[in-house]
Amino acid sequence: MRHSAASGIGTFEPGAWSLRREPLTKGLGPVTVVEMIVVASLAYAAIGVAVAIAFVTLGVSAVDPAARGAGVGFRAIIMPGLAALWPWALVRWSRSPEPRPEGGH
Repeated sequence: MRHSAASGIGTFEPGAWSLRREPLTKGLGPVTVVEMIVVASLAYAAIGVAVAIAFVTLGVSAVDPAARGAGVGFRAIIMPGLAALWPWALVRWSRSPEPRPEGGH
């Protein structure tokens, strides 16, 4: 597509602008920034799912004593939030005191 010089736009030649895949690091080959973001997002999500499963089975009662004995429905409801906010959940879990037995002081 060519425009006249009178329109002030100039000329456009096909292929003048191209998306080239250049390696960001030598050892990885042609990896684009978008691919790196996708891989990082998938890793974050995979870690989040693993932490969420561990947290709802082992850690929820340690962080919140009121959640002891909570049913499967409650644990299923908090799973997506835990998967998304897993760093916060790990910090809270690591700072929580050891769970006390029911009725213990």
